[in-house]
Amino acid sequence: MKLFIVSLFFVIGLCHAELYEEGSSPVRGALKRVVRHAIGGMGGEFLTQTELSIISNCKANGYGDEVGDRLQESYDKLKVCIRKKTMFIDPKEDYIANLEECAQDPIKKTTACLREDQKYFPQFLLDLSKSVVIFMYDDFNIMRVDLPRCIIKFQEYRVQRKYLQCLMDTSQKTHDTMEIPSSKESFCEKFIPASRCFTEIIKDNCDQTPKLVQFREDYMNSMMRPCGLKSA
Repeated sequence: MKLFIVSLFFVIGLCHAELYEEGSSPVRGALKRVVRHAIGGMGGEFLTQTELSIISNCKANGYGDEVGDRLQESYDKLKVCIRKKTMFIDPKEDYIANLEECAQDPIKKTTACLREDQKYFPQFLLDLSKSVVIFMYDDFNIMRVDLPRCIIKFQEYRVQRKYLQCLMDTSQKTHDTMEIPSSKESFCEKFIPASRCFTEIIKDNCDQTPKLVQFREDYMNSMMRPCGLKSA
């Protein structure tokens, strides 16, 4: 799996893990179904692949297995730490503040083993995480009321296949590899087109109500904002 595809699911994977913590409520149950269908049940897998990708890049930069062990330990603690707050239950500002605090050690340790031109990447992932969290809070009612009728389409094999094919076609067109690109701009040139695959699936398979049009635009803005861009 290429890097920008892995990264595309990284943040939603964090949300996926958060929503599946022990305990339930009507709100959490509805959002679990939305997130599960939106990412095809792959949140945990892509979280793991993102971690392994970063560790692989650090090893390629000349660091040994002990660095990988330290990074994995830090990433495991991150996933536990973010559960101190609960998405959609705790206020948005509190959830983001906890995410920022939890991410400090992983960012520090990851940055230390990346090349100089790759050191932007850990902070970029945090910025992307924060942007998507803001989007999910702000579009909560759309996700709760309007999106479930649409997202059920993602259970269809035809739709899942088309979505994954879009990701793979984009990967080939942008010559994506598992190496972290040498600048944020270079990464975003590959990442943004892949992000559009999700909104295009919604556009092609769901009723184009004003709320879903807004959802697509808000989703793309959440992906583009960390890149310093804005959806047209």
